[in-house]
Amino acid sequence: MSIRENLKPYDLCPCQSGNKAKFCCWISKGRWNKAPAPVQVGHIPVEYAHNKCYASLTNKCSTKISREHYISHNILKELVYDRGVKITGLPWIDYETWKLLPTDSLASNILCENHNKALSDLDAQMGRFFRTILDFDEDFNRDDPKEELAVFSGEDIEKWMLKTVCAMVASSQLATQGQKNDVQLKKEWVDILYNNHSWPEHWGIYFKVPADKTITQFKSISVQPLTGEGELKAAEFSINEFKFYLILGKPDNRRAWGIYRPRTMIFSQNGVKKYIEICWQNNAYQSHVDLTRIGTTASEPPDWEQWMKQ
Repeated sequence: MSIRENLKPYDLCPCQSGNKAKFCCWISKGRWNKAPAPVQVGHIPVEYAHNKCYASLTNKCSTKISREHYISHNILKELVYDRGVKITGLPWIDYETWKLLPTDSLASNILCENHNKALSDLDAQMGRFFRTILDFDEDFNRDDPKEELAVFSGEDIEKWMLKTVCAMVASSQLATQGQKNDVQLKKEWVDILYNNHSWPEHWGIYFKVPADKTITQFKSISVQPLTGEGELKAAEFSINEFKFYLILGKPDNRRAWGIYRPRTMIFSQNGVKKYIEICWQNNAYQSHVDLTRIGTTASEPPDWEQWMKQ
C-alpha cells in the first residue's frame, strides 16, 4: 500500500497545517481535499480606490501603497546566491545577459497594503509547492529515500500564477527576447483574483510533459509571456524546470498545452514514490502525471561559478 492509503485520520495532515488529517484535508482512506485559501480584502470604513493600486477597481483600497515582489519573496530567498538573485529576461536588462540583484529590488509599488495582505496565503502555499519539489528531489539522493505525500489546493496555485501575471503586467516587467511587452491588465483578472469570480471555461493551469518525456530538474523559476494581437494570451511558468502554462483565453487546441488542471503528480525512483496531490473543488479534474526519476547529481554544475560571472 502507498503512503496515500497508509496515512490515518489522526496523523498530521500532509498539507503541513499542523492539524490532524481528520480535521483538515482527509476525506477518507486515500482521498484528500485541501480547500483554497480565502482571498479576503480587509474591511475599510469608506470606499476608496488608490490610483497606484492595480486592484483599485474593487474600491477597497487602503491609503498606503506597498511594494509587491513580482515573484514571491519566499521563493526568491530560495534562489539567493552570493547575497543576490541572478536575473535575466526583464525589459531593463540587456537581452541574454544577467544581473545579480538583491531581492528587494525585484518589487514595485503596485498594490495598496490592503490588497497586498489579502494575497499572503497564496505566497505561502506557492512557496511550499516550490520547496516540496526540491525536498522530494533531495530525499531521492539519500541512501534510503522514503515515500512522501504533500497536499495542495489547485485553486491556490492557479491564483498565485494569476497574481504573478498581474504584478508583472502592472509593473511593466514582461519582455520577449529583450523587448518590453506592454499589455493591458484586464478587469476580469482582478475579479478572479479578488472578487472570487469563476475562471472562464478552459482557462487556468495546464501541465506540459515534454515530447521526449525528460525534465532536467534545476532550482529555478521563470515566467515567459505568450502574447498575440497585443494581448497576453498565456504565461509559461517554469517551476524548478517543470513547465506549467496559465491560459488566459480560450485555447484553440487544448491538448497542445498539456494536462488541464492535473490532480496528482507522482515522482518515482527504484520503486519509491512521492506524491503531490493537487486538490480541486471540482471533482472533474482527476488526471495524474507519472514522472520517473532516472538520474541526479547533488553537486552544482561544473561551470556554475563561471556562469554566475557571465
